Amino acid sequence: MPVEIVTAAAGVIGKAMAKPATDAALRKEAVIRALKAVRLDPKAPPHDFGSLYA
Repeated sequence: MPVEIVTAAAGVIGKAMAKPATDAALRKEAVIRALKAVRLDPKAPPHDFGSLYA
């Protein structure tokens, strides 16, 4: 198998995978900022777990 074909295939797959990964990272960052804005610690859930669904 020629190296050019493998390189081209890897490039196409890489571009297809980069968009969802970037979107997921931005969503996580936005969620962390939102939690910090309402003074909730994004690393530790509240002691009263039921309050998350209130």
